[in-house]
Amino acid sequence: MKVIHVQVGRDPVVRDIENNLDAMQDIVGGNIEVVYDVGLGDNICIIDNEEGKFNSVPNQYFSELEDTVYGDFLIVCYDIDTGKFVDLNDWDVSTCMDRIIFER
Repeated sequence: MKVIHVQVGRDPVVRDIENNLDAMQDIVGGNIEVVYDVGLGDNICIIDNEEGKFNSVPNQYFSELEDTVYGDFLIVCYDIDTGKFVDLNDWDVSTCMDRIIFER
């Protein structure tokens, strides 16, 4: 699945990952939390570590959310009709990469 992977202290990168729970948990370092309505489009969401805030995981301020995201996270697309995660298309990637602003 084509996603944007955002690691603490690094620039976001587009990557292909397996579309399954284990792969997502491995990338974010624990149980996942899905954050919808992140200001990047109707079908764009963030997958992060649901316990990152409590486990002293490094954080980064994500201006589109006007909030802090803890640890590494993924920006993914989901199909509104099926509720399943799907590939980001080229337009989604371009739009998201242009609008992601972090305070480092």
